[in-house]
Amino acid sequence: MRFSIRTLLIITAVLAVIIGVATYSLRTIDRIVGDAYRVWGTGDLVVDFMNANHQRWPQSWEELESHYEQSNGAFPGVREFSDVQNYMEIDFSFDPTVVDRSNDELDPPFRAIWLRDGTNTAYVGTGPNQIVYRHLKSLTQSPASPRIETDGKPSDEAESPSPAF
Repeated sequence: MRFSIRTLLIITAVLAVIIGVATYSLRTIDRIVGDAYRVWGTGDLVVDFMNANHQRWPQSWEELESHYEQSNGAFPGVREFSDVQNYMEIDFSFDPTVVDRSNDELDPPFRAIWLRDGTNTAYVGTGPNQIVYRHLKSLTQSPASPRIETDGKPSDEAESPSPAF
């Protein structure tokens, strides 16, 4: 079986394109998955920082890095703190105390943490702002007291059940 030079060049070009597309696709998938875990880990890191500091928002990279090192870096998708600094942006002037927590929506009414390249990559429900927002909402929610309905109207006072003899 003999191939002409032209046929060999076409086969080589097609293989080069296939290998190039495959390499680009694998790198893109790796970046997207890495970014999704990175934003998740950053959200968890910031919430952990807030829990350790009386719900105060971090004021600088140094302060957040110190907390990261003290916590032994146990955050998904964050292998090293430099990953957070290199890929993420955090608005250190953000004030979580002014966030409206009254609505039941899952989308946060703020943008305090984001990927530096401007993409919006995250697994469903694990965006850093969603994680922070859920945390802030959990701080304002208290367990509801049991309510009893009497004649179709709710009553805030629970009645003691009558003993059955």
